[in-house]
Amino acid sequence: MLLSPKYLDACRNAIREVFPDGKLEMPCDKDLDFSKSLPLCILSAVFSNQEKEETTKTILYKYLNYDFSSGKIKDSKNGQTITDFLAKIKEFPDIKTFTATVLKNNRPTCHILRGELAQNVALKMKELHIDTVQDFQNKNQTELAEQLCSIDGIGEATCRYIFMLTGDASQCKPDRWLMRFMKRYSENPPCCNIQKLFTQTVQELRKEPEFSSLTVALLDYAVWESERRKDKQN
Repeated sequence: MLLSPKYLDACRNAIREVFPDGKLEMPCDKDLDFSKSLPLCILSAVFSNQEKEETTKTILYKYLNYDFSSGKIKDSKNGQTITDFLAKIKEFPDIKTFTATVLKNNRPTCHILRGELAQNVALKMKELHIDTVQDFQNKNQTELAEQLCSIDGIGEATCRYIFMLTGDASQCKPDRWLMRFMKRYSENPPCCNIQKLFTQTVQELRKEPEFSSLTVALLDYAVWESERRKDKQN
C-alpha cells in the first residue's frame, strides 16, 4: 500500500483536529457501555449503517429506556447478554412488533427490517455459544468474522464495527466517510483494503512521539469524525 506524504499529512491533520489536546482516547458515553452489553454492540452496528449517529443513539436509548416485564435495561446493574436480548424480543408477538414498539424504527436493510437483522445476528451468536462480550472476544477472530458475514445483510463494514464496539482496537469500519477520505487524499484506489492500509498507516505514524499511542480504531474515529464535520459545514 502506498503511504504518500499527502495522505499521511491528511491523517495527522484529522487526528489533531479531533483530538486537539493530544490525548488519543475514544469519547465515552457513560449511558452506552458497549463493553458490558453485546446486544448494544449488535444494535449499534446494524442500525448505524447509512444512518446518522444521532438517529442510532436515539434507537439505543429507546431500547435501554423501554419498560420491559423485568424493568428498564438502563436500571439493571448487570451487563446485557444475548440470552437477555432474545428474551426481551420474545415478550412481543414477533420481531416486527418488537422493532416498532421498542426501537420505533422500521427502516429496512436489504430486504429485512434492521431489527430482524439484529435478531439474526443474536441467534447466530447463540448458535456459536456466545452470550457476553467476553465470550465474543475469546473466539477466533477470523472464524467468527466468517460466521457473521455469512448472515444475509451483514457486510464487512458492519462485521468490523461489531468487533470495534466489543473492544478490538485493531479494526476499522470501511464506511462512506472513510471512502470519501480515501478518494480525496490517498493515491491507492478506492476499492483498496482500507483495513490493511490503516494498519500500515498506524505502524508508520506510531514512529512519531505525538502518535505513539495511536490505534487503528482511533485513526478510524479521527477520520470519520473529521469527514462528518466537513459534511455538516457544507
